Amino acid sequence: MPGAPEPLELQVVETLKTNYYALKNVCNALFPLLRPHARVVTLSSSAGHLKRMVPGEELRKKIADPDLTEEKLDQLMQDFVRDVKDGSYKEKGWPTVPYTAYAVSKVAASALTRIQHQRFLKDPREDIVINHVHPGYVDTDLVGHQGPLTTDQGAVAPVYAALLPANCKSPRGDFIWHTKEIVDWVNGPCPSAW
Repeated sequence: MPGAPEPLELQVVETLKTNYYALKNVCNALFPLLRPHARVVTLSSSAGHLKRMVPGEELRKKIADPDLTEEKLDQLMQDFVRDVKDGSYKEKGWPTVPYTAYAVSKVAASALTRIQHQRFLKDPREDIVINHVHPGYVDTDLVGHQGPLTTDQGAVAPVYAALLPANCKSPRGDFIWHTKEIVDWVNGPCPSAW
């Protein structure tokens, strides 16, 4: 994050550990317990919007590939760590924002959600829906209490996604903005900066 005293390499490892690998582990542990009509909400961020955050077109294509697997996504995250370590991440098309580690972790969480959505489409349990949600720029410790939204306002879209009715047609596997608008995660545009 901006102003973090740790070197970028350490920020990347720790942030991916929390926002991507831990998310994946929790999902792997809990998904077998889901019942028909379950709703899963992955908290993402505007920083997790693929088109907005990943400048490299070739890299965006790999992450947006409808046939992307968890194994391939894991490899991309390992490549990112390597690219940060050797200093080549900018040339390889990774984000160059002050919050690079966070952005990549949220892009990865959103990509994972899309993979999981494809898996749920084939699941014998009926109507399990997963979406990834940007709750908005919320007034939290993470952003130094600079966000204009209250925590109640930030809860609106995640709660909406968690309470979708049975057999809903949409959203399913989508990127939901804090306004409850479905946003094209691959091609954009983002409705606003927050």
